[in-house]
Amino acid sequence: MKKICLSLFLLLTLFCVHVDAQTNDSLKPLLELKATVGNISLPQVKVKNPLWNNHYNWISYQLKINMKQNGEQLAFQCFFVNRTDSLLYFNLNKSGIELARVVLTPDSVILVNKLEKQYYRGDYSIMFKLFGFPLDFQMVQSLLTARDFTDFENNLQLVEDGGTVKLISPQRSNSAGNVSIMQEMTLGENGILLSNDITDLKSMRDVVITYSNYVFTPGDVESGTADFRFFNQLGININSEDVVIKADINKIKVNVPGPTSIKIPDSFTEMMKQE
Repeated sequence: MKKICLSLFLLLTLFCVHVDAQTNDSLKPLLELKATVGNISLPQVKVKNPLWNNHYNWISYQLKINMKQNGEQLAFQCFFVNRTDSLLYFNLNKSGIELARVVLTPDSVILVNKLEKQYYRGDYSIMFKLFGFPLDFQMVQSLLTARDFTDFENNLQLVEDGGTVKLISPQRSNSAGNVSIMQEMTLGENGILLSNDITDLKSMRDVVITYSNYVFTPGDVESGTADFRFFNQLGININSEDVVIKADINKIKVNVPGPTSIKIPDSFTEMMKQE
């Protein structure tokens, strides 16, 4: 049970593309970014942080995941659906056998463990219990879509290190004031996110998320969504837990609504009460 739960939440909380163009422009920081990151010397014209750009209202994709923890290997698949700013849906399976389903909303977490017939239904306190890190919906969504956190103060500093462009903050706090992180993001061509190194300043736990193999992904003509670049490979490294996750992403669909709910069978027992 604990192995499935840990694997699931490591997957959930530590990797995310963001969506529709309704984000409040007044919140978007103005940064000295290169027009084409890589060759043009700083400074350049101020532009909105590209890591806050939105492309769609829905996105879904399949993940083929390989996870290594303390020398032990675990492989499984995941179907992921994101309705922007309102829902994250996960269906985990292995060799055609469903392991678990999860639905996250801004206010709630529902997890159904199909193998052990258990469930969790509650708030995001489970994240802190599992990791000692108070993750919320916006953080999970951003990590799973290669975007910056929208709910954190705008104090990133742009630096160039040996031709590499980075956004760095020694301390960023969220609007609630209950999470403070140290952060270093490495940018690639046209401002795409290549890596996000995050340290929780309370627990000093560190996670490094990498995004690679960006390809042009077809938009949606009917809704007016243009083609955009999306990563096809994801990496997660959690040194404190000796965890390494590698995932290949395929079957990306844009603005195609997906499942949004989970039914908890009456015979299932509540997970946290048993532990």
